[in-house]
Amino acid sequence: PPMPEGETAPLPPPPSRAPEAVIQKGAALFAKNCALCHGQLARGGIKDLRKMSPDTHAHFDDIVLGGARQKQGMASFADVLSKDDAAAIKKKLEDAGAKAELK
Repeated sequence: PPMPEGETAPLPPPPSRAPEAVIQKGAALFAKNCALCHGQLARGGIKDLRKMSPDTHAHFDDIVLGGARQKQGMASFADVLSKDDAAAIKKKLEDAGAKAELK
């Protein structure tokens, strides 16, 4: 059926900036290491990670691996995640954020 006058069809999600395999790796690592506090969909719990600030994006490794926000309750995961693992998680969150913005 045609769209009502004045309405536009929703746009499809933008193409990911990362290969699907990286996003899937990030999703699996997130589920195992992050979801307990941040929720399975990264939108509950402590903070909605789909809406990370530019500062959080810029310091993601320092936060996740370096313990930069340890005083705020965000532990370092350097003992269980590599730099590549953290990058995959970040790409998964960026992908989820891009899709959420289109809804």
